[in-house]
Amino acid sequence: MTSTPHPNRDLSYAELNRTRRSWLGYTGEVVPDELLREIVAEATLAPSGSNLQPWRFVVAGPDQLDRFADGLGSNFDKVREAGTLLVVFGDPNAVESSDRAHDFYDSGKTSRRDFAVRNASLAAMNLMLAAWSHGVATRPMIGFEPFLVREAAKMPRSCIPVVAMAVGYPELDREQPERDRAPVDDVLTFLS
Repeated sequence: MTSTPHPNRDLSYAELNRTRRSWLGYTGEVVPDELLREIVAEATLAPSGSNLQPWRFVVAGPDQLDRFADGLGSNFDKVREAGTLLVVFGDPNAVESSDRAHDFYDSGKTSRRDFAVRNASLAAMNLMLAAWSHGVATRPMIGFEPFLVREAAKMPRSCIPVVAMAVGYPELDREQPERDRAPVDDVLTFLS
């Protein structure tokens, strides 16, 4: 990418994480493919069990969005406003060719589906932070029809759509709601 780095690139991780939102309001300017490629490359630095990386990413630009309308339902308007849809898939078959697959499946530690979804979830969060570091906003959505989204994305039946995201340049003057989070003591237990 030859453009000037976005000011978010200078933020600390804590500030980047604190300011990232499930964004409301986009400029309508479409994020260039090369920047999306860079964001996905950074997302793939997420941790992965035995480095098997069972994640897949599908990007639909403005010309392909309509095919996702039925699968996204009421979330479709959010994607249309952003201009780009990015779907993170977990691929349970991605590890079949690896000699390490038996470490997970033969011992009954986890199912292929769970393994793929857990790893893809890690990559999805990395993607949202990577995008924001480039000044690109995301709005993750899990309220969609998985079969229709997978079909629209032309992915194999084995792939599981984990999260769909509206991706675009944020309308910065639009006020974003504060995130209401439970106190840490309500969600954290130290065992003794």
